[in-house]
Order: sequence, then C-alpha cells, then structure tokens
Amino acid sequence: MEYSEQLPLFPELFMFSQFSPSKLKVLQKCPLQYYLKYIVKYTPEITPTNDTTARDAGKTLHSILELAVKGIELDKAVSASKEINEIDEAFWEANVAPHLENVETFLTKLEKFNNAHGIVKIQTELKVGVTRDWKKTTFFDPNVFMRGVIDLLLVATDRAFIIDHKKGGSSEWGLKNYMDQLNVYKPFTLALYPDIEFVAAGIHFIEEGAVSLEPDFSPKEHIVKSIIPLIEYNVSEAEKAVRETGYFKH
Repeated sequence: MEYSEQLPLFPELFMFSQFSPSKLKVLQKCPLQYYLKYIVKYTPEITPTNDTTARDAGKTLHSILELAVKGIELDKAVSASKEINEIDEAFWEANVAPHLENVETFLTKLEKFNNAHGIVKIQTELKVGVTRDWKKTTFFDPNVFMRGVIDLLLVATDRAFIIDHKKGGSSEWGLKNYMDQLNVYKPFTLALYPDIEFVAAGIHFIEEGAVSLEPDFSPKEHIVKSIIPLIEYNVSEAEKAVRETGYFKH
C-alpha cells in the first residue's frame, strides 16, 4: 500500500501548530515520524530495546544542576536528584558520579560569571510559550505557537545569557549544530523581558566540563527582523513540504 493511501492529510483533524525546536526538527527530517508521534500518538506494541543510559544520566545531571543553581547545597541536590529520578547505586556510580566534579566546577564558574556580568535574575528549567505574534503565553495555552524549556537563563540590566545543558558533545564542535534550538530561545527571552536589548546563547557540555558561548550578542533588532522570520520560514516550509506531497512521507 502506498504511503498516500495509508497516511492521507486530514486538514480538519491536523494543525501545523504548537511547535517546539525538537518538534519542528522532527517534521523537517522525518514527516512520517512526526505523524506517528504527534498526530496519531502511536505507541509500538513492541517497545524498542534501545539503551536509555545516556538519557537517564542526562536527566539526572540536569536535575542536579537545576537544584544547585537555585541555591540548594550540592550534596543535598545530589541526594534529592538521586531519589527523584529513582537511580540505583550501580547506575549512579557508573553514569552520574564521574561527572559531579564537572558540575561543581560549572557552579563555581557560574558564580564568577554572574558577578562579572551583573546578573540580577537566574531562572532554571524555564517553560516558555509564545503566541503566533511572539507574545508571552502559558506553556500549555491552546493558542501557543512555539514552546520550549530554557535550561538556564541569566538576566542582567539590558542583556541576557541562555545556557543549554548537554550531557554529551564537545565544545570542539562549536555551536553550529545547536543554533536552531538556541535561536528559538532568543525571542522567548524578549517575550519574557521586553527591556532586554542583547541576547547571547551557549552550551554547557557536562561530560567535557566546558561551556561554549557565542562570541557576540544578538541585538533585539536582529532577533526581531532576522531570527524570528527565519523560524517562521522554517515552520512554513516544513508544513508546505508535507502539504505539497499530500502525505507524510518517510
């Protein structure tokens, strides 16, 4: 049977809306996966046996960083994260404990960075939603156009810094592969803080113990006139490709 017979477009049942950086990426790379995951919400009868070690370790390290950045002592953040994520001792020692030194180093560097740049507000695991005109709304608002979670947002008087935690990867690769995601968070920041004039973003590579930050800020005008239109174009083109094909092709 042809894909067009299996997976026809039903415009009245399907809305190309409520995107996130990861959801848009799926639609661009594999419309069939998008259809199965986000439209029919298909659950395979046989659960794949892929290794979830990296995912679970990353989730736990994110949790530790979130609590510690909020001011909870590191040892208490570690204990709470271990309990919250239901991590057994063997998994902990093999996949989380080896990276705690890098977490501690990051926290020390973060404190110095905040002092040097006059950071007045710190937010972690920040759930953000914006409407089609890029105005702030709630994360689960039916009218949300784009949503996402900013791991760490540092706000100064007229500028802000976005940091996304990644368990793997390397600073040697640079930020190119992450900019689609990071650029979405820039208009999010403007929606939350209209007085911000400059935004920079970067990645904290946890395993490597390094942080890569953009060398230059994105001015508000650039975000509004260049970054936002590019995001909207990418959404439009991804939708257009599926509609022109007439079905969700792999």
